[in-house]
Amino acid sequence: MKGIHALVLAVLWLLPSTMGWADYHMGETEKVPIGRLITNLQKWAKDYSNEVEPCYSLARVHSMAYALELHEFEVRKGTFAPAPGYPPCASFPPRGIAKDQESKKRKEWQDHLKQAIGFYRRALQIDGRHFPSQLGLAWCLDQAGYQEAAVDSYRKALDLAWSKEEHSGGLMAGGCETEEVASYLLKLLDPQKDAEEIKKIEGYCKNSVQSARRLFSQLRKPPELRLESLQPPEMTQNC
Repeated sequence: MKGIHALVLAVLWLLPSTMGWADYHMGETEKVPIGRLITNLQKWAKDYSNEVEPCYSLARVHSMAYALELHEFEVRKGTFAPAPGYPPCASFPPRGIAKDQESKKRKEWQDHLKQAIGFYRRALQIDGRHFPSQLGLAWCLDQAGYQEAAVDSYRKALDLAWSKEEHSGGLMAGGCETEEVASYLLKLLDPQKDAEEIKKIEGYCKNSVQSARRLFSQLRKPPELRLESLQPPEMTQNC
């Protein structure tokens, strides 16, 4: 599965950039208490109740607070826009979890997990095909111990990912969502009872890599140069 990620990096290196430094520059940032950030995000969600991003942002902040046991978040000064690694930049679940599993049982972190589940569900009520929310919900249900519900949500996320990446291998999205979902879902499936499904998922991942390689080769291939395009224009009698 690692082959796809190497291809992604190679393509991103070769493709011409359409964004200037200003698009990447985050400006000054500051750390704010999580309660303050959530309050601002809730105001955003209230003002844009029909938009998926506010609910998704709230869910992701809660899920990352749970996973990493965060009391502060880094945001852009004056805007409260989360720094890199937050929506809409990132669609995958939080990377890494605080190792002390006993601390995860504390009410503070369990409340964040419950809030994340609630906001992910609300986001999916607005847009049932919002992949980051579907995967985020699955991950949080998994963390909460609701394995059956988590598997169902992972399956829905996998369908959404594969419908986008079947022919591109995830290159156009900058990463392979199919493989990401598979890495979580396969751990929860039974090798005997779910053998057929496991085989299908592994096939998705294999085909995703092959699709990426085909697309990568097309991106590297120079355009065909036709000989007729090199012929000088016909001379007219008036010349």
